[in-house]
Amino acid sequence: MIPTPRDNSYDKIFKENIESLLFPLALKVLGLPEPEGILEIPDDLQYTIERKPDFLKLITDKAGEGLYVLHVECQTTDEPDMLPRMLIYRALLYNRHQLPVRQYVLYLGAKSAKMPHTLEQDDLQFRFHVRSIIDIPYQALLESDTPEEVVFSILGNLSGETPKMVIRQVLSSLRLLVSEPLKLEKFMRQLEVLSKLRNLQKETIELISEMPLRYDLETDIRYLQGKAKGAEEALLTGLSKGMQEGRQEGRHEGRQEGRHETKREDVKGLLALGLLTVSQIAQALQVSEEFVRTIQNELRMIPPAKTE
Repeated sequence: MIPTPRDNSYDKIFKENIESLLFPLALKVLGLPEPEGILEIPDDLQYTIERKPDFLKLITDKAGEGLYVLHVECQTTDEPDMLPRMLIYRALLYNRHQLPVRQYVLYLGAKSAKMPHTLEQDDLQFRFHVRSIIDIPYQALLESDTPEEVVFSILGNLSGETPKMVIRQVLSSLRLLVSEPLKLEKFMRQLEVLSKLRNLQKETIELISEMPLRYDLETDIRYLQGKAKGAEEALLTGLSKGMQEGRQEGRHEGRQEGRHETKREDVKGLLALGLLTVSQIAQALQVSEEFVRTIQNELRMIPPAKTE
C-alpha cells in the first residue's frame, strides 16, 4: 500500500482509477498477457494479522493458462522492506484461495525501482515483480481513450519532451475525453496531485489556470432537466466548489489578465445556458454582478449567425 505520511491522496487516486486502469496496466506496465475475465474476491486478509492489498482480483487468463490471483501494490517510495511484506501477502493469499498468485509492485517514483524482490533461504524461494512507471513512454498512456489512464501519463518517461509540453498534451487529451465540467475538474485535481511526484505541481497549476472552463450546452441541459426541486441550489454549490477548489493554491501575482479572461469564459458559458440569473452567476463564480451584466450586454450586441 502506498505510504502516506501526510495524506492519502495518491492512494485515493490509484483506488479511484484502478478499475479502468487494469487492462492498460496489465498490458503496458506489468507485462501480463491480456486477461479474458475478472472476478471480485475478498481483499481483507485476517488471520493473526490483518492486511488489505491495494488491488486484488481473480483473473481468467486469455492464453488459456487458467485462473490466478492478481495482486498489485502501488508504491511512491522505493521501499526496502517490501520483500517481507509481499511474502506475507503471498502466504495469506495462497492459504485462502489455493490458486497461483501473481504479485506486482507498481513503482511511481521518478527513477527505476531498486527494491529487493527475490528471496532464497534454505528451502524457501520467493519472488515478486517490480515495474517502474518511469520506464514506460508517456505516449503509451496518453494515447488511451480512458481519462483515468491519461492522468497517469504525467508519471511516465517524458522521452525528452519538456514537462510543460507534456502537461499541455495531457490537459488537451482530458478536454477531448471528458465533456462534463465537474468530471473534468476531478481529473485536473488528480493530475495536480500526481504532478507532485515529479515536482511539477507549479507548472501544472499554471497551465490549468490558463484553461477556460467551457460548458457543453446540450449536455448540461440534459443533466439539469433530469433534476427535480433543489437542482438550482445543487448546481450553484457544485459549480462554485468545482471552479474554486484547486485554483487558490500556487497562484502568483502577475497573472491577473489570465484569470480575468478565464472568468469571462466561465460567465459566457453560464449565460449561454440561460438557466441562472445574473446574481446567481456572480455568486457561483465570485465576481460582481456588474461584471456579469457587462458581458451579457456584449453578447446581446453580437448578431446571431445566419442560417441558410
